[in-house]
Amino acid sequence: MAEYRINSQNDTINLILKALEEVSVGIGFSVLCDIEVIKGKDSSTIIFKTKEEREIKQSDFFMLGYFVGRDFEEKVCDKCKQIKSLN
Repeated sequence: MAEYRINSQNDTINLILKALEEVSVGIGFSVLCDIEVIKGKDSSTIIFKTKEEREIKQSDFFMLGYFVGRDFEEKVCDKCKQIKSLN
């Protein structure tokens, strides 16, 4: 059983969690792994623990990130929006 971790800002973690439910690659992760989320104030961690003798390829993580960036991520972050509204 292997363990993989993704640590990032809460906004990014939330997008990844959404992709795990809606994108075929993400759904595959949900089938292959037990997924645990450790929430923090500013950043959080997703822990993927493979089930039995299952294996995750690096390319699977790459594709998950690709879909999160392409389909879920807003092009302007919240902090950028706040800065623009102040100007």
